[in-house]
Amino acid sequence: MMNKNNRVVTLAVILIFAAIGAYVVIGSRIHSEYVPNYQLEDFYIAPSRKMGINEYKPASVTDEDMVITYFNTFVVCLIEDMERAYGHLSEKGRKLYPNMLSFRILVSNLTDGFTELPRIDSYEMSKDKDTDRQIIKISDKNGHIYVFTIEAVMKYTVDFE
Repeated sequence: MMNKNNRVVTLAVILIFAAIGAYVVIGSRIHSEYVPNYQLEDFYIAPSRKMGINEYKPASVTDEDMVITYFNTFVVCLIEDMERAYGHLSEKGRKLYPNMLSFRILVSNLTDGFTELPRIDSYEMSKDKDTDRQIIKISDKNGHIYVFTIEAVMKYTVDFE
């Protein structure tokens, strides 16, 4: 009788450990298959062939390419590294959003509760006459307006209107 009870308890313990192991394996597979909404081709276009030493392929960057690059880079910062995105705010933006909590609320509104990434609807490009910096005003599909003030390549500040 005692031997039969030991077998039942041992079998129950083995089944519990198997269930826990299956849960861990299935849970790790779910998280490992997460694919962000953006693609690598949005940021980097691979060359069609290997270039030789001192050989280059001339590239022309259009205004639209530049707008897409700045906007996508900032949106990725909003989702993946909010502190870095907060670092891109201008002085005016830092006064409106003095701490990370208020900025997190803004980002939640911009990204529809972190479920949908903003998409570009239209844009305008201009130059600031005083500082000679380029200004890109982007409107997304939800009507939010981002104003990028570009100081140098990928060195910019952002305001929201």
